[in-house]
Amino acid sequence: MLALSEVSMEQFSLASFIKICLMDTGSRISELRKKLESQGGYDYYNSFSRSVVAYIEDGNRDRANEILAEPRNDHERSKNTRCFEAFVAKFGTTRSLAAVAEKKSWQPPNANFSINISPLFEIEKAGTRQVFATWALQKPELSQKYGAVACYIMRQAFSGHSLANAGFYFYDLTGGKIYSERQISNSTSRMFASDIRWLSYELTEML
Repeated sequence: MLALSEVSMEQFSLASFIKICLMDTGSRISELRKKLESQGGYDYYNSFSRSVVAYIEDGNRDRANEILAEPRNDHERSKNTRCFEAFVAKFGTTRSLAAVAEKKSWQPPNANFSINISPLFEIEKAGTRQVFATWALQKPELSQKYGAVACYIMRQAFSGHSLANAGFYFYDLTGGKIYSERQISNSTSRMFASDIRWLSYELTEML
């Protein structure tokens, strides 16, 4: 078996990491193998993310609608538009709404991979910044436990960063639920550590 230092560093987005964690073992292995066999991957929700930033910058939907119309695939266009509508319904009229430019690639302790965290937007509430990353997938369904794991990851990744004084949130666009650090329990870090061990081992075996 190769040592962790001998294995090439793989990268997962926050959503792709959570997706794998939510799967059963067989599905996890299939999803991981598919990722390793793909060349670079494809950001299916790119038009959604860009449309949110455009909406925040312009204050209207014109540019956002143009971006959402770009994908040639009807299903992709529909899914991205649905996510955008969910975002606007929840946060579109919030006066303090702002885009978040800060991103972080974080290697968890004892992991042979990194997680890329890209918060999308923030609001201010009671004088506190609330920073949001989003979950756009319908399947697997996001659970409260893994919504908490996502917030835990953001907190760990941005420790000592300019965002460290903010609160971190994970917004489920399809389920309409918002998860926060308040959902983090004593078991959250143990769940995360267990998933890190499993994923690191499987990457070592597959590479």
